[in-house]
Amino acid sequence: MVVITSKEFRDKHRKYFRMAKMGEDVVVKSRENDHFKLVPVSEPVETVIRKEFVLFRLQKEQTYPMVSFLQSI
Repeated sequence: MVVITSKEFRDKHRKYFRMAKMGEDVVVKSRENDHFKLVPVSEPVETVIRKEFVLFRLQKEQTYPMVSFLQSI
């Protein structure tokens, strides 16, 4: 596990992104005692957001057959 400061992350973010992509645990700590772990996402974020948004909208409109179809994707 590598623990770095937010300044180190800003200065060398590409290096730490590569490390996280290769499976290394990378933790960024900030002054406020908050810690953040870099984790690669397997599918594009846009896809995840769009699917969740569509499911939310469909549930709100109560079109349940379409909701169960999209959840199975």
